[in-house]
Amino acid sequence: MKGLIFYVTEGSFDSLNEILHKNKVEGISYFDIMGRGKLKREEVEKIIKSYAYRTGEKYVPDYAPRKRVEVIIPESEAEKLLTEVKKGTIKGRVFVFDVSESYDLP
Repeated sequence: MKGLIFYVTEGSFDSLNEILHKNKVEGISYFDIMGRGKLKREEVEKIIKSYAYRTGEKYVPDYAPRKRVEVIIPESEAEKLLTEVKKGTIKGRVFVFDVSESYDLP
């Protein structure tokens, strides 16, 4: 078994999800996270929350919203799935690791 952890931009999540469904990946977990890395962070307007006042000032936040998607698939399917994901327009990174054991809990 192989474990895949994808860190993708929010805009890439739908494309990744479509590829996973197309390849019949059933067990999918995703998390909304904030992250910092090589991916571009968009400039946003500074807002004073207590007054919901727009200041007009722009800044680039240290962290940007991302999606973390985790799947466990048979080793025989991993290379095919990764090839298809790389062909797409998905922005982010994937980590691949071996899963030596897993158990269903009652």
